[in-house]
Amino acid sequence: MAFVSGSAYGIFFAANAPSADAITVQQAVETLTEEYRDRLEEISATVQHDRQDITANDDVYYIRWQDVLAVFSSYISGDEQGTPVAALTENQVDKLRETMWAMNAVDYSTRRRLP
Repeated sequence: MAFVSGSAYGIFFAANAPSADAITVQQAVETLTEEYRDRLEEISATVQHDRQDITANDDVYYIRWQDVLAVFSSYISGDEQGTPVAALTENQVDKLRETMWAMNAVDYSTRRRLP
């Protein structure tokens, strides 16, 4: 028996994927969070800097998954087969990734301090 809990967004969080080619929402969130952290670390490691300041439009630099999932769920519910899901297809994970990056764009700039 699998544990499934629901959200207000029409997305269900299953403990296990129902098939080998399905991905749970939790697995997708973990994977995409890791991709986001990897990007931040890549910038920090490859861009020469003496000091690093992180700024964000909403004053946090972590992913607000509740907001990302709300936008993503509008995509799912707007689909022809728009029904609550407990697991995602690769195409849905790609759309979730696209939504996450659109809402959490990462950019950087450098400037030279005058002596």
